[in-house]
Amino acid sequence: GRVAVHRKMDGERWLLFARIEKPESLSLTEIQQLIMQAQFAPPAEVPQFQLKLRSQYSRLPKLLRMILWWSALNLSGSLRAGMVGTVGLTSVAAFGATSIHPPCLGNIVITSGPVGDDGKLRVTFVYDHRVFDGTTIAEYLALFEAALNNEICVQLEELKAASL
Repeated sequence: GRVAVHRKMDGERWLLFARIEKPESLSLTEIQQLIMQAQFAPPAEVPQFQLKLRSQYSRLPKLLRMILWWSALNLSGSLRAGMVGTVGLTSVAAFGATSIHPPCLGNIVITSGPVGDDGKLRVTFVYDHRVFDGTTIAEYLALFEAALNNEICVQLEELKAASL
């Protein structure tokens, strides 16, 4: 999967996609460390950003980069999948906000808002209707909710116990 990360580089805001290999085999702590590295480490120290920084593409004027980016996302499905993956995760919950319908660059984008005072979390799957129908997404949401309420809760409780 890929996580969209906003970074400032050379005075400009960039949207970079941090790739997380086999996230299903990682603990929450390991995933959080990868996301934090992508968000806060100097871009030159993030291996997956180094290629972008060295490429000729990053030296082009912003308008031309935007045109090329649009072309890659809209003219080639395989190029699009290679650039942004097929499943994305994005959230603005850290700012107390909810992005109800983020742009769906891959086949599915998962987003969430902040955890409410009642402990509830709004999770939204934005998906490409050309790839999935609503029934399939409803099944995925049920599996996602079960994972949150079981495996994820267990890991969070273990983290809480370890910090005491």
